[in-house]
This record gives sequence, C-alpha cells and structure tokens, in this order.
Amino acid sequence: MMKDDINILKWKIKVKRMANKGHKNRQKRISYNGRCQIKRKEFVWTFNQAPGPYAKNTGATLGSIIRDILHFADNSREIKYILTNKDCRVNGKRIKDEHFPLGLFDVLEFKDVDKRYRIFLNNKNKFVLKDLSKEKLFRPCRIVSKKIITGSNIQLGFDNGFSWILPKTVKANVGDTVEYNIEKAKFGEITKLQENAQVYVVGGPHVSKIGILKAIVKGDVTKANEITVESEGKTFKTREKYVFVIPNDLKL
Repeated sequence: MMKDDINILKWKIKVKRMANKGHKNRQKRISYNGRCQIKRKEFVWTFNQAPGPYAKNTGATLGSIIRDILHFADNSREIKYILTNKDCRVNGKRIKDEHFPLGLFDVLEFKDVDKRYRIFLNNKNKFVLKDLSKEKLFRPCRIVSKKIITGSNIQLGFDNGFSWILPKTVKANVGDTVEYNIEKAKFGEITKLQENAQVYVVGGPHVSKIGILKAIVKGDVTKANEITVESEGKTFKTREKYVFVIPNDLKL
C-alpha cells in the first residue's frame, strides 16, 4: 500500500470517529456549570443539557429541576415516568425530554396536579422557583435581535428562542421586553428599556436585585453601555446586558 493510500485511510477513520460523537446525555456533576443547585459529590452523573436557546452556564435541564429543585422524583426513572405519563409544560408547550433546557423567567406547569412555577435567580446566580397558582400566566421575553424581513415587517428574536413578526409602525427595540401570554399563546404589551422602568438584574455582583432604572450611559467601541439602578434606597451601576426590564405586574 502506498503512503498516500495509508494517509487517506487514516483520514477516513478519523472522520468516522468524529461522526460518531453526538450529543451526550450525561454530565459529570463535579464539572457542572449550569444554574441548577445540585450536590456535586453525592453522585457522579447528572443530566446534560440538550441544544437549545440557552448556553450551559445560563440554563438548567428539566430533569434537574424536577429532581434537584422541586424534589418531585428521586431518580431518572421516576422523572421519565412523570414526563411520559403526566402533562408537563414549559411556556405552554408539552415537553417529554428530561434534557430540555429551561432559562430565566420560563414557566413550568404540571397540569395533572395544577402546579405552576416561574424561574428566578437568587443572589448566588442559581435558579429558584416561585409558585404561580394565583398569578397571571405570562413569560416576559427580552428582545435580543431585530431585523427587517420581506415586506414592511420586522422580526424580533427573544432570549428564549421565540420570534415575533410585526409591522414597522410598532416601536420595539433590542433590550425591550414583551409579554408572552401562555394561555392564549400570543405576544402582548411591550415594556421599554428607558428611565423609571422596573428592572431585574440578571448578572454581575448585583444579581437578583430589583430596582428602578435611573440613567443609561452610552458606551463606545471599548466600553459597554452602563445602566444606573436604584434599589432599596441605594444606587449602583451595571452593564446593560445584565439588566432585564420587567412589567410592573410581574411579582417577584
């Protein structure tokens, strides 16, 4: 066999090995960097996050939330039974995959037991769930992209992977928040990123704080936009990407 033939054979074997590596369902707890609060040394493995709108360091799997936060199940077998035989919904859509990623402000429902939860952050940047049994069922969606499409319309992209097409006459910019009504599956009121708006800090040293937006300082090529926030009688500054505008009827 010629040298070139040997090199081609090695290349084919390498490509085949690379093709066999797909999404892994397991993630070692010791190297887990998601937002679910788990005990790293109790067991070896946890659920690996499936591809979706959230990065691994900003999301958590549905299986981890059911087992490690809500304690509705003790193992993966019980989780699979719940998702297969019960009506579990994320933002109004039924989900049966325990690896499905959830993010901040996502709404988790268990129709069979009439339980509803919304995801928030604590001061350690980890997920906590709040009961929504008596509250309006909606998901605040932050606009992360805006582009013109065919015709006189624009398309908005949101932080949770949703999108919305609307006329150019509607004023909505990147950073604003739109309410998504889960029961009606429709987008509604737009909350602008502007002074005196209520904001929720989602990153940085002031994570999980709620306050009033006082000023927006525009940055440049070398410096990001800064937001001045007043919370509990104190004022602090943070980056614009760490600020999530929330409607006044969102209870925290």
